[in-house]
Order: sequence, then structure tokens, then C-alpha cells
Amino acid sequence: MPWAESWSHEEFLAACLQREVAGRESHGGEGRIRAARFPVRKSLWEFDFDHQRSLKRETVTHLGTLDFVAGKENVVFLIVPLVG
Repeated sequence: MPWAESWSHEEFLAACLQREVAGRESHGGEGRIRAARFPVRKSLWEFDFDHQRSLKRETVTHLGTLDFVAGKENVVFLIVPLVG
């Protein structure tokens, strides 16, 4: 308890902010996913590659590692628009 340890106002505020930042970092993605209101939540590992045969499993799995982010590289997905 801060008052039992005689924290200054600055120390108390810093501790509160550290706790808030830690909470947001650990649960931030969950809030964004809920806010997006996706009808179904699936992971990359649940993707049905048999249904979409044009995708290479190795390529998608590699993209899932997010190595391109650390390498500061771009990823572009090109699709053929379907009509009807």
C-alpha cells in the first residue's frame, strides 16, 4: 500500500501508470479484437488450406512468424476480384 510505504505523489502516479501500461500491453490485442466484432475468431493455424488450394502453406506459415516486421519489409496480398 502506497500510504503504508509513504510514497510521494510522483512515485504513486508512476506506479499507477506502469500498471496501466502493463495491463494494456498484455490485454490490448484482446480489446481491439472485441471492438472489431468479428463474427468468428480463428487463428492462422486453423486455416483450411485444403479449401483454398492456391495458397502455399509454407508461405502463409512463414508470414505468420512476422519476420517481415522485424526486417522492415512490406507484404502485399493480391487477389482476383470475384463477380457474382
